Amino acid sequence: VDIIIRPVLTLISLLPCQLQVQLGELRRGNVIEGTEEITVDTGIDTHCSVDCQRRPHLSIKVPGYQWSRWSMIINRESNTDTWLPTEKSQRTLYETSGDDQYANEMKTVLQLEHICDGGAQLQLIMSVGPGPVPVIRFYAQYWIIDKTALGLNFTCGTKAATQLEPECLRKTYLSRNLQKDIPESEMKADGHEWSLGMSGMTLFFSSEKTISFAVGGDDSSSNWSSPIDVDKPMPESVKTAISVEDFIDSKRFELAYNVTRCRSLFSRTSIIAFYPRYQVVNLIGEDIYVAQEGALGFNTHISKQSCVHISGLDSQLPSKIRFSVAPVLDLWTLGGIELDKIGITSIRIPTVTEETLVVQCEVRLASKKQDSAVVVVIWASNEEQNPLYLLKNTSQKTVFCAQLLSQNTDDQVSQQNQSLSFVDNFLQCGSGCDSRAYDDDLHNGFVWTLGPGESKVFGFCNPEKSHILQWSVNQSDILLQRANDAEIDTVGFSNSCVMSNGRELSCSVQADRSTKVVLFSCDDGVVSYDDFAAGIEDFVALSLKVDLPGISVSVIDNASQVASAREIFLVNVEDWKLTIAQSREGFHELEAKLARLQVDNFIFDTNHRVLLSSKLNEEEFLHMTLVRRLQDDQATMVLSYAAFKLLDLDISLDRKTAETISRFLHPLHRSREDNINEEWIAALTSKLSARYSRVRVKASHEIEKMAYTANTGRIYLEHLHIHPIRFFLTFTQQEVEDVDPEAEEFIAIQFIREMASITSAPIIFTSFIVSNAFESSQSLVGIIGTHYSSQLSNQMFSILGSLTILKVPADFLSNVGSGVKDFFYEPIQGLVHGPEEFLTGLEAGTFSLARGGVVA
Repeated sequence: VDIIIRPVLTLISLLPCQLQVQLGELRRGNVIEGTEEITVDTGIDTHCSVDCQRRPHLSIKVPGYQWSRWSMIINRESNTDTWLPTEKSQRTLYETSGDDQYANEMKTVLQLEHICDGGAQLQLIMSVGPGPVPVIRFYAQYWIIDKTALGLNFTCGTKAATQLEPECLRKTYLSRNLQKDIPESEMKADGHEWSLGMSGMTLFFSSEKTISFAVGGDDSSSNWSSPIDVDKPMPESVKTAISVEDFIDSKRFELAYNVTRCRSLFSRTSIIAFYPRYQVVNLIGEDIYVAQEGALGFNTHISKQSCVHISGLDSQLPSKIRFSVAPVLDLWTLGGIELDKIGITSIRIPTVTEETLVVQCEVRLASKKQDSAVVVVIWASNEEQNPLYLLKNTSQKTVFCAQLLSQNTDDQVSQQNQSLSFVDNFLQCGSGCDSRAYDDDLHNGFVWTLGPGESKVFGFCNPEKSHILQWSVNQSDILLQRANDAEIDTVGFSNSCVMSNGRELSCSVQADRSTKVVLFSCDDGVVSYDDFAAGIEDFVALSLKVDLPGISVSVIDNASQVASAREIFLVNVEDWKLTIAQSREGFHELEAKLARLQVDNFIFDTNHRVLLSSKLNEEEFLHMTLVRRLQDDQATMVLSYAAFKLLDLDISLDRKTAETISRFLHPLHRSREDNINEEWIAALTSKLSARYSRVRVKASHEIEKMAYTANTGRIYLEHLHIHPIRFFLTFTQQEVEDVDPEAEEFIAIQFIREMASITSAPIIFTSFIVSNAFESSQSLVGIIGTHYSSQLSNQMFSILGSLTILKVPADFLSNVGSGVKDFFYEPIQGLVHGPEEFLTGLEAGTFSLARGGVVA
């Protein structure tokens, strides 16, 4: 006979701060008397005993707060009729939606009063898991993390427009008046920052599951934000932008936030994190100043190898910043960097000396580990580390060149005036220019002087102006009086002029490793593309074709500890064709076609036997083409054409299938989840406390690595066409008897469990069409991934009924190459050329993107 002795009561604290619990029992005269006082450690089961016949109650205390009122322990399911609360008790109950995995637990909202008069109230949740041994969990509905260092006030979203009492606000900072009145013992308790609301941390409750915030001290200096729906968690990498206006002037606070679900045993709580929208990182090796365009007198100093956050901008000025190393002399860059446009450029910063300071500046969406939504990184550009642009002169002539800042369209100007106009265009660039004659001694930085055999790193005076470089030599060596224009962002561009000795001086743009090289050379030193193609005619023409009628792949689930391995999915691919070739003209060619795809679902008792299937069409379900142009430098990849088309897909899913997929994938993520424990909370609290007041922090190794990767492995894409994609999603909600607790770790499963049944809901992704893109592979993958993930997140939120509209913190499309075209047309209308068709169309000078008139 097995005799099992179990405790009467189990207490679990899921709070990031110290928790004290006082147990009480109902005595004569309906008086509650305390029987035991316990300190409950975070995440660790604490066992105790009570007399169940005496209607046990409990009260809790956290640092900085008084004991809560007595609350009765109800060991019943929340939907039972065996216990009906009083009207007063009903107001303290916290109900969750019926599809919540913890909906059967009896939840009570406990209200705690601050130990100081005027301090904010705190509301925590007590949840009783019914059973022979009731398990009582204490947790906060939301943890708020404030990384803005601005000091934020919070309230429920629906109350933001009303007159609020100080007791109704939660804050991420502690006022001095309150701090001096709080006992020292409370300030030394573990996690007091969370309960008191200080150092960028606080706990929050909202019955409406909305939140609003305002910026600044005890009397907020900004308006209240519009209500934010914080009911649904987001992917960890998603940070959505939000702004609030200042009370008095035109200042606008630019922030970002995300809502994520705590993992492991803390999954009842969501984390709302607020970030500064922009972060500027200085890696150029010397101090630098930044200021918003139009407000150069209000500049911010950034010491070398450090970063600052930019949260406040003038709403009446453009969201651009300019740079200076000597602001007292008014030496600022002529052009600015747009904070809300992702991309990389090279810019010249005026200096007090004749030395030229060229820096690269990249605006990039921050990773989930970085404490902002957008990161602006600037670093010195030098020839040894793959600069973005390099001017190189291999001729025996001195070449002068400058960015074209204004376009003179008057063709009737005299030759002499044309020459002067060319010089005038130079003089419009930058501060400190004078009207000295155009000669070899002119080297103010905005006119680049290249002696014979010399090379220089190039930066734009104004990256917002046209990326056209005007170039010339001494007048005695030029027969044509008009200066030549070079489109330096177009690899393969070339033009030339004839000098007085009859020889040609050519300018060509080439991709050399990760650099666009603007090469000036005489006729015996330049190799045109036609000459290059003629020189490789002896290359062997190769072609490999693979044609498979079908491929089947079976997916076996052996992750279960109790059941034997069994087949869960069968992937069928029909009529798969692959062609790999090398042409005599110097191209590598790849073409892949797939006629049909279907994934059969063999999970027991599922509602849908086909998980994924392509629709029947006369055309191939998938068509992909890749054409690579061979280069002298094999380290540089130049893709002349890359295209991808995917026709409509039907996806049929139910909850049980999602649970099975979660269990199947979970072992790949187990090591990360094992680290989510009470030590993780202590480390998070310590880190936030140390960094809250530090506006300037040292640049992280991750950001330094980001600058390095931006200068390596760049790919030049002449034409990239990813046609629109459309899925039709059918989902069936169902009861699952054996709920897998490990599945709670995945945000996708959290979404699935809250979804209602839907039929053929369209999930639409717009096109991604771009030309002349020169990006690192890591950056390009990130941009394309953001393009699709942002659309998917917003559409999934809409399907779930959330009011949240995710706003990407920056435009990540317009600065890629010539700008991305993202529009929708029927996927079947997309046109993917085969390699031979593309090369034939290239010779003709045009080719279409889609049937019906969308033409590039």
